[in-house]
Amino acid sequence: MNRLSVTTVVLAMLSLSLSGGPPDSVQSLADDFFPRISEIAGRIVLANWLERVDDLITSAPSAAVAGSRWKTGDHHWEAAKAAFLSHLDGWIRGLIADPKAREIVRQKFAGRLDTAQAASLQASLKADGTKDFPAWQDSVHLAVLFSENNPELKIGTPEFSSGFKNWLRARSLGDGPPAQTPELMALMRSKDGVAWGMVRGSAMDSLIIGLDGQLQLKVFDAQKALLEEIGREATACAQEHR
Repeated sequence: MNRLSVTTVVLAMLSLSLSGGPPDSVQSLADDFFPRISEIAGRIVLANWLERVDDLITSAPSAAVAGSRWKTGDHHWEAAKAAFLSHLDGWIRGLIADPKAREIVRQKFAGRLDTAQAASLQASLKADGTKDFPAWQDSVHLAVLFSENNPELKIGTPEFSSGFKNWLRARSLGDGPPAQTPELMALMRSKDGVAWGMVRGSAMDSLIIGLDGQLQLKVFDAQKALLEEIGREATACAQEHR
């Protein structure tokens, strides 16, 4: 994707912030859960870049000097990857701190909840035995994402469960959903629970798309400096193995 097309996608996402703000109770609910939604979205975006980073470092023109020694496992290659990921992590954190990211989540909440629904949902989440419900719904949403990317694994099988746990751990997202309780299951099946799952999932998906698009722009704009960093490590690799 070229810079123009990426810019078009990002601007389309961020245009949400130009419309009127959501009602106070809906905005309050969105703001309460923005830290966790943005944390998960940021970790997923960073993890989704891992394979891209491997390819970029390995195939960088500036790395040709190291020849066949330039590969995973070489400590200079690994240092180049760590530096690249550090840049990505910093950019993601900066993008999440930008008010536009919070506005994306607010608008997604406002698009699916009215004031009465938001108030009802806030009350449901404060009821006894339901404090783990947001974490439960996050796990459900993440399991759907995992399933979409791993269609060969059948939901409910030991292979799916093991693969999902490994996927979560690789993204520092824990080991899976919290323990099921009658209160959690009752809320999950309720009108509030269904509404919560839809709005939270929609907000997270939109933020992931927005962050990834803006991250592509960051990498595009910094590509000269990134290639120079890779080149320095590749040169050190070549000199070490003379």
